[in-house]
Amino acid sequence: AERVRGLAGGVASLVSLGQAPPGPFNVPIGPNRRFSMAEVPVSDAKSIKNSLGGTVNDVILASVAGAVRRLLRRRRGPIRGLTLRALMPVSIRDESQRMALGNRVSVFFVDLPVGERDPVRRLRAISRATVTLKSSQQAVAATALINSARWAPPTLHGLAARLLARQRLVNLVVSNVPGPQVPPFLDGARLLVAYPVMPLGPTTALSAAVTSLSGTMGFGFTGDWDALPDIDDLARDLLDEVESLRKAAGA
Repeated sequence: AERVRGLAGGVASLVSLGQAPPGPFNVPIGPNRRFSMAEVPVSDAKSIKNSLGGTVNDVILASVAGAVRRLLRRRRGPIRGLTLRALMPVSIRDESQRMALGNRVSVFFVDLPVGERDPVRRLRAISRATVTLKSSQQAVAATALINSARWAPPTLHGLAARLLARQRLVNLVVSNVPGPQVPPFLDGARLLVAYPVMPLGPTTALSAAVTSLSGTMGFGFTGDWDALPDIDDLARDLLDEVESLRKAAGA
């Protein structure tokens, strides 16, 4: 009974966020996908956050938000004051669990100020938001839902999944998974970069994922075939946004 109450509380907490703003990526998806990729040195992200504040995660979120802004401008869509909500998986492993096996993951829901023109103000707004989220109970509620997979019957999971899908809690997914910073090799060949592929939700047509490997962040954009015909432009826009932040940081 305690665990059922925990699951119900987690769902209630997430639903209390309210619907995400209407966005161009909240459409029913089809069976086909498009994919694009980009590479950014980890050192660039660290230089930006050291100069302008925030974390590497904040730099990633700000860069993705800026790239989406550029894409929507080309589409001539409304962007003034636009905010899109991103679901961002985060590790909740502390230092004592660093080498332990298995995953300890929760999620944050971060509002991205896509309508903000200035990349530095955008980064600082996201940084303030993530600091607030880290001190909230949002991740705790989400963790209750994730951990429920160990015991909850399939019917409960189905109800929760349908509820969250219908509520349109997010507009897109942004995920950052650090990889090994020691160069890995296979039969003498060095693995240079990894481009992650993220799944899409039933009404979430865009996912952006990042994997850092040996000093290089590999960005992978996965989109619904019909909703993201311009996904290649999104990867180029991301590089332009990182460059804008890098110049502002004097890096």
